[in-house]
Amino acid sequence: MNDNNNDTFINKIIIYINKFFYSPFFFLLLLVLGYILFNMYPNCLIGIVVFSIIAIIIHFFKCLYIGKNKSKYGILFIVNNSPLYISEIASLFNVIKSSLGPDYDVKIYYDNYLNKLFNICTIADSNDKKYLNKNIHMIIDLTVFTGKNNMEDITSVRRNFIKFLVPSSIPKEILTEVMNDLEISFVDKIDIHQNQSSKDIDNSSLIFEMFIKYVVGSINYLFGRYKDAIDVFNTMITRKSDIAYIKKMNINKYKRIADSYNAIISKILSEQKYLYNSVELDTFDRELNKLDQCSRYLTEYPTYLNILYDNKSFNYYAHGDLCKAMVSLDKHSNKNDFAYSLNKAYLLLLSKKYKKAIKIYRDASRRPDIDDKVVCDCLKFIASAMKSNLYNYKDMCIAEELIRYFFCHDDNLGVILNYVESVFNKSDYASIKYILVNAKSAGIKD
Repeated sequence: MNDNNNDTFINKIIIYINKFFYSPFFFLLLLVLGYILFNMYPNCLIGIVVFSIIAIIIHFFKCLYIGKNKSKYGILFIVNNSPLYISEIASLFNVIKSSLGPDYDVKIYYDNYLNKLFNICTIADSNDKKYLNKNIHMIIDLTVFTGKNNMEDITSVRRNFIKFLVPSSIPKEILTEVMNDLEISFVDKIDIHQNQSSKDIDNSSLIFEMFIKYVVGSINYLFGRYKDAIDVFNTMITRKSDIAYIKKMNINKYKRIADSYNAIISKILSEQKYLYNSVELDTFDRELNKLDQCSRYLTEYPTYLNILYDNKSFNYYAHGDLCKAMVSLDKHSNKNDFAYSLNKAYLLLLSKKYKKAIKIYRDASRRPDIDDKVVCDCLKFIASAMKSNLYNYKDMCIAEELIRYFFCHDDNLGVILNYVESVFNKSDYASIKYILVNAKSAGIKD
């Protein structure tokens, strides 16, 4: 850590160099040099042009690559200047750094050093933002919950415990939970180190191991390295204990593993190749089986179970088992969920329960919380499902037309009625026609 604080002058030079190459002054310098050279050597116009072209190429190369290590993730830990960090906790960061491996560039700064750094490089300046974005991808501010930070916020990057300087695809609620878990990890580790009881000492090695692996696994997860995160979390020792930290980490280990598998499966679902590609479906099967095993430890958390049931429903559908797909979907605890309603209506329609399906579509179209993204995802799903021969093509077409009629306001009622007329007898056709014609009139009874 002390080595980082001794790099002040070097960092100043790097910042100023980057600021210069990103600024328009570099182009002015090229023009001045070109003018001087032309006056000194008027017969060397070709050489001057070549020099200028080379210099411009170097400029763009530096704009794209200076300070940017494409194979690494830059992480900045901000810690206090207190003797606690300097003499006793500093070694933790060295272990974290080595545990993360060569793909991560971990830097640890004290408050006073960061203050000096940001006096030179203010985030308000767009050129400095470019520099930081190329070097630091995530800032973890450990001073915000220790109660020892007397500094005012230097920049906007200090206002959150974890701040991404690059876009993150992690859902906000999961990111918040991970931040809370990391906070507990750091605080409990410091507290135990300061006030060790005999029980704490007996468990200190386990706590240290869990602390390091949870931090390392969480960082991998936050950067979207889900396989690496799962590998790290799986090496965490699960042991019964009445120590709050150990009890919480035993559960959170499986939460983060489930989050990682869910992220992997979510990518498979979004690409939708599993609906018509057997290799992709095999991959989906394997990842879902791992998620299923992990979710056994999360039976008290409905959110995780609901995601599992949804994933299983999609998987059963892709295997051609509508019955199991429906059973799995109906295990969803939130029957009022908009996506649940559209999914159920689709499965009912493919099961030839047309009237029930149409009623669900109609009722969903009258909801105040219609989610356009869910509607678009449903249409995309049907388009991909049509590439396989598992289900009746006409049924999928009518599902698509119904979604467009109820949620996209397409003028396709005639197309739907023609299909209904070809399927049903006169009495059923009349009742379904009545539902469709009066669908957008609230209060009309069936």
